Amino acid sequence: MRKTAISALVLCLMLGLSVVAMAKDMTAKGAVTATTDNSITLKGKNGDESYWTNADSKITKNHHKVMVSDVKVGDWVEIWYVTKEGKSWITKATVKDAPKDKSQG
Repeated sequence: MRKTAISALVLCLMLGLSVVAMAKDMTAKGAVTATTDNSITLKGKNGDESYWTNADSKITKNHHKVMVSDVKVGDWVEIWYVTKEGKSWITKATVKDAPKDKSQG
């Protein structure tokens, strides 16, 4: 009985840690410097960083779902992503218009 309880506890602990590890998205934000059919590149502190899209990526602009082709160079984007197989995969991205130049009025 005691071995069964310990085994169950260990299994629950392993499952719990797995869920936490999988659910932890990282974030990035900044100005868009380039886009392709399946990626968005942001200006980062150490150079440009590319983030890739797939069928599960959710991209919104003004609270409406959009495609990568709707994201323009100069737009400001906040990205939530996970890293798999050496690439940063977008889970969610929120696009905002490029900041207005305050000197123009």
